[in-house]
Amino acid sequence: MIEKPSVFLAAMLLAASLPLAAAPGEKTKPAPANADPVTIKRLVQEAAKARAEGDIQAAMVKLDEAKEKAPHDPDVISGLVLLYEEMAKADKGQKARPEITDPKLKQLVEEARKARAATDPAAALVKLNEAREKAPKDPNVLYERALLFEEMAKSDPRLKGAAAGSYQEVLKLGEEKAGPLWMLAAQKLTDGI
Repeated sequence: MIEKPSVFLAAMLLAASLPLAAAPGEKTKPAPANADPVTIKRLVQEAAKARAEGDIQAAMVKLDEAKEKAPHDPDVISGLVLLYEEMAKADKGQKARPEITDPKLKQLVEEARKARAATDPAAALVKLNEAREKAPKDPNVLYERALLFEEMAKSDPRLKGAAAGSYQEVLKLGEEKAGPLWMLAAQKLTDGI
């Protein structure tokens, strides 16, 4: 059985496992050659299925494999956050990520996550824009927008600024309000987009 870390410890472990940013003037290392997007997507989906079935260990194995191949992939990082949250809930009976209490807002964010996972950024953006209109300072909405813009920036580098701006909005909320998303946003900005 896996030892269930506290939310803080889980976030620290995730942050510590991600590569550090390059020093000013240094170039960051390119993604590993084995970072096949189809394989990464398959591993993330298999991890989500294992997590849904309650097999935390199998989910961790799949996400660790995906992280080795693509340490900065937003879906991998999001999968790890969700897994650590699941572990924290089981450990303390509490939610690690700030809870979305408005059912409509929660539905919009979940639909956006599904659209992003299905590589439909336009649908995800529509849902997240609608969610942002309802709750402009919700850390889940802001973080999901940042992940989406980061993913979209792979094909349009001009969107890196939008991703960074969304991560900065999460940081402005503070650690108490944003929970583990605050640390993840800080890591993203430190590493660069």
